[in-house]
Amino acid sequence: MMVTEIVPVPRQEKGRWMIGGLAGILACALAMPLHARDLNQQYKIQGLGLDTCASFLNVPIDKRGLYYSWLAGYLTAYNYLVRDTYSIAEYSGLTRTNEWLEEYCGEHPGNMLHQAARQFVTERYRIRLKQKPGREDMLRFQERIPREPAQNRSR
Repeated sequence: MMVTEIVPVPRQEKGRWMIGGLAGILACALAMPLHARDLNQQYKIQGLGLDTCASFLNVPIDKRGLYYSWLAGYLTAYNYLVRDTYSIAEYSGLTRTNEWLEEYCGEHPGNMLHQAARQFVTERYRIRLKQKPGREDMLRFQERIPREPAQNRSR
């Protein structure tokens, strides 16, 4: 039986290993293509993206949260992976994105949800936010949102 002695690594050496590891991870990340697909330009769709629009529309509105969350995750990943994109949904909130999905699926019941998500980003790419908006931009946008009539507002 052989006994091995545990030798502590000097603090300086730990730092070098960590910096080297982070540099390696960064190099790999920078080498990745923006649109990760295989040589035949295909990629694997997972989860609710495989459901059809008809399946989505057959779910009661109050039970569609998983579908909306799937789309929000898709758009978040798009924002993260695509250069010069802060938000593909521009200033649209989740409510407007969800309404878009319902309208799209109503017009294309045979399409899959991943096709709907790709169509959304195709339509919005030109008007995407390329950087985080400033406070003034957000206030200007909020002024354009139609308000409820005063008598319907809760107090």
